[in-house]
Amino acid sequence: MTNPLSQQELVQIAIRSVPEVWRTQLKKELQFSPELILPLPSPHLATVAWTGSNASGKMVLTISSAGARLVAQALLGTSGNCITEDTDLEDVVGELCNMLAGRVSTELRDRGFTGTLHPPILCRTSTTVSANPPSPTLCLTHWTCGDYSFTFSIDIHPKAS
Repeated sequence: MTNPLSQQELVQIAIRSVPEVWRTQLKKELQFSPELILPLPSPHLATVAWTGSNASGKMVLTISSAGARLVAQALLGTSGNCITEDTDLEDVVGELCNMLAGRVSTELRDRGFTGTLHPPILCRTSTTVSANPPSPTLCLTHWTCGDYSFTFSIDIHPKAS
């Protein structure tokens, strides 16, 4: 069995991965915030599952509608007026979560965890994000970029051999 990754190791993976995706894909700089700023109003949530022979888990991005609209503007290079429906915002959030999950997957592979990403699962929820991770393997990180903030979590569980 591959040694499990600690919560701190997953946080370090997030600290390397999330800003890199923001810089390369959105041309924006981020601030890591060690404390969550709650609640996130009417967040969009995207989950990308990750499965492999020696581990499985998921990555989750939660962002407000206003944040998702600003991300869409940066991704599409527009004023955001072309995003008229919540489903368009959900697609942007799903794509962004997929990009983040791809970057994290590379970090996992470098540590001996090989796996496959699955298509994003999208939803809009009024549930707030918990400030206390329920599992010692869950990495929950909070980020700010200008006027918006978001959370990104990584939860990877090694499989028994």
